[in-house]
Order: sequence, then structure tokens, then C-alpha cells
Amino acid sequence: MRVIEWKLLSDFPELTKNVVHIWKSDLSRLYGIDLNLLSAEELKKADKFRFEPDRKRYLASHLFLRRILSGYARMKPDRIQFQFDDNGRPSLKATDRAPFFDFNLSYSGSMGVVAVTGGNRTGVDIERIDNADYGADIVDRYFSRSETRAIKAVESSEWNEAFFRLWTGKEAFQKAQGGGLHISLDSFSIESLLLDDTVGICFSEESSLQRGFWKITHFIPADGYSGAVAYSDQVTSLEFYELEIAP
Repeated sequence: MRVIEWKLLSDFPELTKNVVHIWKSDLSRLYGIDLNLLSAEELKKADKFRFEPDRKRYLASHLFLRRILSGYARMKPDRIQFQFDDNGRPSLKATDRAPFFDFNLSYSGSMGVVAVTGGNRTGVDIERIDNADYGADIVDRYFSRSETRAIKAVESSEWNEAFFRLWTGKEAFQKAQGGGLHISLDSFSIESLLLDDTVGICFSEESSLQRGFWKITHFIPADGYSGAVAYSDQVTSLEFYELEIAP
């Protein structure tokens, strides 16, 4: 399996259409940072969380997202404005100052990840690996027949890791496609991700998804986590970074 080197950076490298930058951060280091950097809509949504840890993670993840996007857009974090498509997928509101790039956010536990690319769609997903007692139901409901056969052949001691490896891959691709209930998760297959870190996607004949040629790469953002990023075959390089946060 590929060993990923996460480069610790406080500045932002050049972004092109053929590269995806994947940034990670420990969200707990962002707790308590000035919430005035967030929009009224973000603060309103945060207040809807029932449990305080969930609220704090949401706020920290959006502070992290704004910090990343501000570096590429060359504007202050609180100046970032979002627009949303019909499925609620965000993009930067077009302005003379904001260059086009696509991005996607995922967070779980104490970790947050943002994927950014200059000219294509991308999707990213991370999950904290737990005992996944709900995993069998998800497999039956959302996995393709070939994925179901593959994961049922996995040794019980490796099942949780295998489940999250496939689940994050499927979620990342769904997010790259725009998300929403119109995407049937069993209409494509990525069971080969159990054997390789980067794979193509097999579509069912009935699938209405944007076919193109897509890839998914599995990565580990931190011990006890599983992650995946989805991107088009026009991408020639993935670069992994960790945001350096001043104490």
C-alpha cells in the first residue's frame, strides 16, 4: 500500500486543473478561533446541532474550509462567499477576484479534510473507523452485487477497515458527482479498492451517472481513520498537505 507523505505548510502551492490538493487538519486546534470569520448562515446552522461536540466540529470544519479557500482565492476568510447548486453542493460565488476551482469538505471525529482542484470536479470523504455494527445493513442497501460479494469474503478481523475503505470511496464519488438522492450508490462498483489504493469505477448498464473516466484513491488521514478522494482521469497528480496552524 502507498505511504502518503503529508507536507506541513502554512502557505499555498500553485493550483492547476491537473492536480488535486488534499489538505488535512486536526479540528480541535481550531476550537475557539474567531467565529466572526463565519457567515450568519453558518452560525445559524451550527446552532441547530443538538450536542455541543457536534456543533464545535461543524464550526471548526468551516473555519478550516474558509482558511484553505482564502489561500487559493487570495482573499480574507470572512470575505469568502458561497453559492449552492440544486443539491446543496457549495462553490465559490463568482467574483472578479475569485479564480475558479472546485473543492469539497469532509470531517469526522477530530479530523477535517478539504480537497481542491483547479479545473475538474472532486469529492472527498473521511470516516473514523469504529466497530461498524451498522455496516452490514449499509452493505445490503447501498453496495453493488460485486462489492457485496467482495466484502463478504473479507476476514472478520479485517472487515471494519474494508467496509470503511469502500464506503468512503463511494461517498467521495457521490460527492464529486454533486451528491443528492438522485445518485444510486449501487449503480457503480469499486470493489477493487480493497486490493489497490487507486482504482477506476465500473458503472452498471442502468447507471445515469456522468460516465467519463473517474478514479478513486484511498488514503489514511490519521491513525484510526479511512479516507478517499474521487477525481477525473485528467488529473495527473495528488498532493497531500497538512495545514500549519499557529498556536
